[in-house]
Amino acid sequence: MAEENSTNFVLAPGEKNVYGDKFSPSVVVPYLKAEMMCSSTRYVYKVPNVLLGFIPVGTNENTIPVRSIASVSTSTKFMIGRFLLGVIAGIVGVTMVAQNFLAAVICLLFAFVWLVTAFPARITVTNHAGGTTSLTVSVFEKQKLSRFGQELQNRVFADLEQTRHEEAQATRLDAAQMNQMQMQQQMALQQQMLQQMQMNQMQNNGAGVTPAPAPAAPVAPAVPTGDATTPLPTTPAGQQ
Repeated sequence: MAEENSTNFVLAPGEKNVYGDKFSPSVVVPYLKAEMMCSSTRYVYKVPNVLLGFIPVGTNENTIPVRSIASVSTSTKFMIGRFLLGVIAGIVGVTMVAQNFLAAVICLLFAFVWLVTAFPARITVTNHAGGTTSLTVSVFEKQKLSRFGQELQNRVFADLEQTRHEEAQATRLDAAQMNQMQMQQQMALQQQMLQQMQMNQMQNNGAGVTPAPAPAAPVAPAVPTGDATTPLPTTPAGQQ
């Protein structure tokens, strides 16, 4: 991409890859200049409006972000209305030469103006929504306009590549964050399951321990006495 700027536009901070040029909107008014500039961030133009090919009627100025541009094209436009006016004025001027030379000259001048401005060069910028912005300059500026259109198209393609790269980076980052969240959720679930298993094991261990039975009291031996048995008195071990 070439970097050349002959316009009077003020650059914004961080603006780079600047290319701009001046154009004549009409052959008849070469003192009027249209300015177009493109950079890595925007496309800006300032074009004087010309009525009937030679009457200035204001200025058309606008700025379009490069990211909103879908395509750029240049062409030569045929303005049938202006061409017919030129033909009619030429015929009238030729027929009036013998009768009124001054009026004939004026008609022939108008015919020349309308005929040479009936084939202007045009640059058309299309946005992503399908809207178009068209600017016309003199047909003799077609080569300069084609070069400017190519430079603008190069910056649009470069911006699209950068946008795709940023989108791919964002997609990869989102995928990595999602995987990390899933791993954290799995680890948290495993910890919960491990804690639940430990609690269940502790409960099972507590339920399986039974207390030892208390020792039974000593029973005196029985002494037979006829039909019934009488238990012998027990003597404590210390009193024998």
